[in-house]
Amino acid sequence: VTAEYIVQNVSTDLSADLAVSVVNSNTEYFRITSELTKTSLTAGEATTLTLTIELIKTPLTEVSSTIGTQLESMPVQPGEEGSSGLTNDFSQDDIDATTMVEQILKPLGIELYDHYLVKSNGSVVSLRETIWMHRSSFHK
Repeated sequence: VTAEYIVQNVSTDLSADLAVSVVNSNTEYFRITSELTKTSLTAGEATTLTLTIELIKTPLTEVSSTIGTQLESMPVQPGEEGSSGLTNDFSQDDIDATTMVEQILKPLGIELYDHYLVKSNGSVVSLRETIWMHRSSFHK
């Protein structure tokens, strides 16, 4: 199943950096992927969010899963485009992989605290301090 959503920046003056993550409580049976056609939107601009849910294993009995997506938007003041760090460092694959690891660890009672990206220049960027800083799971 694939669903497409149009995401519109309705601001008349602010740009926005976007990131999307998925939630899937049953990775044994379902694969969830998401894609944004654009991760930075200027004022008034739109992008498409595509969410795909794939059955990867046929269940012999009834199974359930919590499936969802979260779209993060970081407003960017005029003249500061590209400075939020939201989309410049972490790719969608980085975000999806981190979300998958988080989902695998959760049933084991292990909380994923952060994901660090080491850039080619040697600097280190924290996913927790950029994209996920507003998630409630990091405010304990």
